[in-house]
Amino acid sequence: MKKILISFLLIAMTAGCVQTPSETDKSEEPPVVEQPEKPVDQEKPEETKYVKKIDESQDWVYIKEQEVVTKNDLELNPVLNQMNYYDFLDWLTLPFDDAPKKEKLIVNINAESVSAINEDFEAGYKDPVNFIYEFKWFINDAMITIVNKYDSLAPHMLPIFLEAYHIDLKSGELMSNDDLLSVYGLTSNDVQNIVDEYTSETKLTDDEDSFIVKQPLLLGKEYTTKYSDKSLLIVDNNDLYYIIGYYSKAMSGNIVFQKIKLN
Repeated sequence: MKKILISFLLIAMTAGCVQTPSETDKSEEPPVVEQPEKPVDQEKPEETKYVKKIDESQDWVYIKEQEVVTKNDLELNPVLNQMNYYDFLDWLTLPFDDAPKKEKLIVNINAESVSAINEDFEAGYKDPVNFIYEFKWFINDAMITIVNKYDSLAPHMLPIFLEAYHIDLKSGELMSNDDLLSVYGLTSNDVQNIVDEYTSETKLTDDEDSFIVKQPLLLGKEYTTKYSDKSLLIVDNNDLYYIIGYYSKAMSGNIVFQKIKLN
């Protein structure tokens, strides 16, 4: 019996000496690797969709043909000869440049309303009456403004006539003056107030050496101080301008022009 007890004690002591693995001996679990979040697709700015061109190799507006015209016995005033043909306001003032030109302009837009304009320009270029047709234009991201200046080379004719065309580059549609005002958040009353304030501050209406053009024109756009849908408006870059004309004694009684910023 004594031997049996000693055997049990030895077994118990041996079991007590068996060590359990320490925390440091335990195999480490692999670290949890955080998966990168799926990148969020950034919204691309919406691409502006413009109206289709007639000829993709050409600009929105270009001169297709040009004919140099003889002055027909008219002589420019020496003061006018000092003006810059490439400056828009000077160009409006000049009846003719040193080598007057008839220009056939193409509005390169495939739209019905523009086709009618191109037909008019075609007819004007081929008109047997000795008129000149010259153009200047402004283009921004939203629209085109084209100014057609036309006049006769014959002596003692009426003052030059001006016509402005505003074309939406997204739709190809023609825009009226009131359409333009709505783009800039203006009303006809706003324009009239701005024009009245400008002429009052610059004292154009009281200047002894000049007086505002008051008689409405029979053809083309008007450049008086009274706003209407026939007033001459110009969009240059992103600014809207009102064009007025006045007779200047300093310019030998010729009509000269000024721009009034509306926005």
